[in-house]
Amino acid sequence: MTKLRIIKVNQTNLDVALEHDIWGRKKMGFKDWEKGDHLLFVVDNTVAGHALVDGKPFKSEDIFWGDDLYPNRIPIKKVKAWASEKRISYLDKIKPILMEEWGNNFGWQILTQQSMVGANAEKILKLL
Repeated sequence: MTKLRIIKVNQTNLDVALEHDIWGRKKMGFKDWEKGDHLLFVVDNTVAGHALVDGKPFKSEDIFWGDDLYPNRIPIKKVKAWASEKRISYLDKIKPILMEEWGNNFGWQILTQQSMVGANAEKILKLL
């Protein structure tokens, strides 16, 4: 079954994550993340990148990101990164599906990087 997480990020941090094949967070929160889970990265209300979880979570003090440490990490594998002029609108295409899945509180689900499982996750991936 398809599992998807929507992650809002700035372009610089996305570039670092995709360059080093790693996603980082301040708080642990990777308990239910599994290899093969889809990650959809949103930059400035557009879909900027798609990756898959590619391993188990771990802690590291190595500094990759310029704005913070993000010691809780998980390996990822880039599927696709879109140039800014080729990105689809998150608001037009994906937000309605998120509202169908999570209601008006969908922003909290994104902020906490909660997973979406099943038909709506598959709908979003087909848009890509």
